Amino acid sequence: MIKLFLEDVANNWELERLTAYVDMDNYASARLLEKYNFVNEGILRSWVREGDEFYDVYSYRVLLSEWFANRSSD
Repeated sequence: MIKLFLEDVANNWELERLTAYVDMDNYASARLLEKYNFVNEGILRSWVREGDEFYDVYSYRVLLSEWFANRSSD
């Protein structure tokens, strides 16, 4: 599903960069993004607010030009 999404974005939108934010306890989502060459750029402190609580998240990014280059070398 992510592969189809990235292909659609690359072919139909004028975007180079996509960003995803992942809850720090959501290991499955982090692994899935890394499988598709998303790069963990670090932690965004107090990025999400739920009620009176603030939570940190990981910030992931993929550059579509890099994604296509890596994909063609697979």
